[in-house]
Amino acid sequence: MKVNYKLTMEDGKLHTVGTLSGSGLDGKPTIYDEVYVRED
Repeated sequence: MKVNYKLTMEDGKLHTVGTLSGSGLDGKPTIYDEVYVRED
């Protein structure tokens, strides 16, 4: 399995985009696109 992640920070938000190659049963990559916001 190959993992590729990109993390960026903008306006107090953490944005992560990750691609996992070879993780799916159909051979297609799985893509994760997540945004995290800090709450006080």
